[in-house]
Amino acid sequence: QQQQQQQQRAPPQPPSFRDAPQWGGDAFSSAEPPPSTSSAPPPPPPPGPPPPLDGYDGFPVVVTEEVVEEPGPDRPQLLLQGDGGVVLVPRPRELAAKKQSMRRAGPSQLQVLSDFEGVLTARSTPSGEAALTTAELIEQSGALPPPVASKISSLRAEGNAEEALKTLAREGEVGFSQLAQALAPQWARMPLREGWEAPLMALARVGVPVYLFSDGYGDVAGQAMTQQGLSGGLPNNVWVVSNFLRVGPDGVVRGYTTPVITPTNKNMTSAAAVMEMALPRRAMAVLLGGGSSAGDMLDGLDAQEVLKVGFCPLEEALGGGMQAFAEAFDVVVLGDGGMAFVAQLLDDILG
Repeated sequence: QQQQQQQQRAPPQPPSFRDAPQWGGDAFSSAEPPPSTSSAPPPPPPPGPPPPLDGYDGFPVVVTEEVVEEPGPDRPQLLLQGDGGVVLVPRPRELAAKKQSMRRAGPSQLQVLSDFEGVLTARSTPSGEAALTTAELIEQSGALPPPVASKISSLRAEGNAEEALKTLAREGEVGFSQLAQALAPQWARMPLREGWEAPLMALARVGVPVYLFSDGYGDVAGQAMTQQGLSGGLPNNVWVVSNFLRVGPDGVVRGYTTPVITPTNKNMTSAAAVMEMALPRRAMAVLLGGGSSAGDMLDGLDAQEVLKVGFCPLEEALGGGMQAFAEAFDVVVLGDGGMAFVAQLLDDILG
């Protein structure tokens, strides 16, 4: 009887965890939460697809993370990339049709043409300075006597590329090894885009010819790629179409290759002349261009289908140049965006 009285006087024990409503958390996700007694309004429904924005020249633009098939008009799409880049696809359905055509043709019918400057190279350095071209890198490397470097720079600015090369060969008196040493600490002034190696290596694995065009110096372009990623050298399928320096028996630069590659003849006709061979005939081509006139690279190429990717400088886009890029290219990469979209595009084509 005394024991029963003590049990009656004992304070009530708190409910154990096992007795509590079991909801929330991974282990109890199947149980339902207790009914809410709050008078707060229900949460808003999840957001739907992003609304169209007023894009370039007043056209509506859909903002998304990947190209989507939409009913109705073929509206431009602005893609936000994982590498921080922004990509404009002016005509998504037309792009999808070209990709499908190239996928059906297969890698044996594909070739890739690309600018070196403005495509593989970024427009600015990590510190925000304007990136240098291959020609500017030589002129500002300190390897040439200052009067000669200044003269060469002036000749190039006047559009006289061949005379600039003659001046380098005749008056530069620079050894090739000396030039290489002077360039070694300068690569940060000509950075390459994030992920630039991925497209080249994907194309190398299936033997797709790649032509890289530069109206500067091919020696510098090649060294930039080997020093900033391709330590084993350029793959055999990659050809740099540019101006290469020729070294005399004394190790000093004494000449250059012909024809001289300039902004006006940077095309496949010149590529055949530089390589001194007939180029393989392939029906499909992907063009990566650093300017709205990059389509000129196609001169001398007989291709049934061309997919064009343009790399538009941010200041040019903000200054009204986006319209020209959108009309000239199937894809537009803005500013210094990385190569992730291009790599995925080529993967889709190569299957």
